[in-house]
Amino acid sequence: MIQTALPSLRDPNLWRHPVIEAALRQVADPSLPADMQALADQLPSILDLLAALPQTHAHGDASPQNLLRPVGESGTLVVIDPDELAAIDSAILPGYLDGLGDEDYDVDPGLVRAGYLGGLAVRSALCALPLELLSAATGAEQHVALFATRLRLTRLMVDLAQELAGSLAWRARLDRRAQRLADSGCISLS
Repeated sequence: MIQTALPSLRDPNLWRHPVIEAALRQVADPSLPADMQALADQLPSILDLLAALPQTHAHGDASPQNLLRPVGESGTLVVIDPDELAAIDSAILPGYLDGLGDEDYDVDPGLVRAGYLGGLAVRSALCALPLELLSAATGAEQHVALFATRLRLTRLMVDLAQELAGSLAWRARLDRRAQRLADSGCISLS
């Protein structure tokens, strides 16, 4: 993503593309590009936070872009509707914590939430726009509608990722504490 999506998102010409401009007007969210840039600037800190969290075996991508197959209906795919992300979000953490509890894995729910949101920010929030379609997008209603839907999804994910500010502050405090211990000779950071 750092080598593909971010350079495109940082290019001012992207936001001047007629389809993107029309979609942004349709969703009435002119601040989204700046908010996406702010999130992109936080990616190194978010990756550091994720590396510092307790690790376990996991599915790895509670992403709203996943396609799901209902039990007993192998031929059916369920696409997660961006308008349902808030409801899905409120179900993910309790369900994941229940699964951890079933495996006798005791962990702070705040750390699990930070991991979920960090993963969402790093893997999905900045790459939900189908930029590969822009070269063929004509500004037709279906193109604008697709990008408007993806912009709404992006807004939801960017807003969720903003919850990480507290976790990033936690990580900075942890780093400062470790540095003080290292400076006093109590530990080695190498």
